[in-house]
Amino acid sequence: MSYKLSIITINYNNAKGLEKTFESVIGQNSKDFEYIVVDGSSTDESRRIIERNENNINAWISEPDSGVYNAMNKGIEMASGDYLLFLNSGDKLANPDVITKILPLLSNTDIIYGNLIYSLNEVPQTLFSPSKNIDLTYFLHSFLPHPSSFIKKTLFQEIGFYNEKFKIISDWEFFLRAIIVNKASYIHIDEVISDFDNSGISSNSENERIIYKEKQAVYEELFPNLQNEIKLIEFASSRRMLQIKNIQNNHSFLWKLLKVFLNILNSFTGKKEAKAFQKL
Repeated sequence: MSYKLSIITINYNNAKGLEKTFESVIGQNSKDFEYIVVDGSSTDESRRIIERNENNINAWISEPDSGVYNAMNKGIEMASGDYLLFLNSGDKLANPDVITKILPLLSNTDIIYGNLIYSLNEVPQTLFSPSKNIDLTYFLHSFLPHPSSFIKKTLFQEIGFYNEKFKIISDWEFFLRAIIVNKASYIHIDEVISDFDNSGISSNSENERIIYKEKQAVYEELFPNLQNEIKLIEFASSRRMLQIKNIQNNHSFLWKLLKVFLNILNSFTGKKEAKAFQKL
């Protein structure tokens, strides 16, 4: 059985990012997908860009919304695919063969997720490969990459859409609610799906406090009897992450120190000897 895919892009006043996303989606070697665009009544050049690419878009709207997740929920209702992939303006598919590779892998699983590239100023920085095994502890310190996750549309119909009362973490809350509370099926595929624009609201350090408060509200709502256990796990996870960060910082310091030493060596012994030492 073959499954139909819908790619949904939401946008608000991000014309430059929208062009990048369009180029990525329209440039796919496989055209066997539906493309939905939801614009929040942008006041920049976004609408003109949408109209210019109208022949490559199956359906689009440009109207006011109440936020990111309200726009995503509109996209869900508009989509006719069996599986939905959210690729917001500024994000892009990792390469032109992503859809070609993914379509044969779509099965009856509720959530199929792959790997994600984090980029900064168009330069790839980090590859994120989520765990193959997901439990509550995992969600307390990590997440599933939304732009690299193919979600069965019927799952939204069964457990509800994105919670619009949250500003930043509703995709995280949806995955938590789907997998942990409702026992949705999931599988990890070892393919790089998308390149994430690291300038979004969830990546802004100023929003860390909001993210923390929203996650606490989710824990209280979904797991009211596990508050003490969650705090203990969060504390242990934060200490572990701090240890890892300290190790990385120490390595960074040692590497910088070594580079200084090489520069000194170069000035006294010449480039040939310094390069020979650098290879050790």
